[in-house]
Amino acid sequence: MKRPVMQRIAERSTPEPTTGCWLWTGSVDNEGYATLKDDQRRILKVSRILLGLPHGGGPTVACHKCDTPLCVNPQHLFRGAPGDNSRDRDQKRRHAFRERHGMAKLTESTSRHVKVVLGTGVLSQEKIAALFGVSPATISRVKTGVAWA
Repeated sequence: MKRPVMQRIAERSTPEPTTGCWLWTGSVDNEGYATLKDDQRRILKVSRILLGLPHGGGPTVACHKCDTPLCVNPQHLFRGAPGDNSRDRDQKRRHAFRERHGMAKLTESTSRHVKVVLGTGVLSQEKIAALFGVSPATISRVKTGVAWA
């Protein structure tokens, strides 16, 4: 018989004195979050176990105050809706945006060049897009401030 879940969690976490995080040393999912197998051999997220959330997701998610996926300190976790988690991520700028986004074709520097060329009024958005290797829609988003504001 397996040891109790809370004991297994304690055995697989190491306190980090600087941040107060309890860093997980066991298995992780493809996003880097702590996982553990239950008695039925299902893979569960440790943060959901610690918050008493049901297996398989749902309207409530486990959020990290410390923004450390490997942290399993219950004091660093809180319940929230998926929208709460997204807003928290966006406010802390933890999402991939601008140059960090895997699909980004412009950099901060090239976006400034696009704005300069747009400001001259000499070339159409289509021609500017061709020059920079992006779509006219991207140039429009830069022009309107939706992208690279």
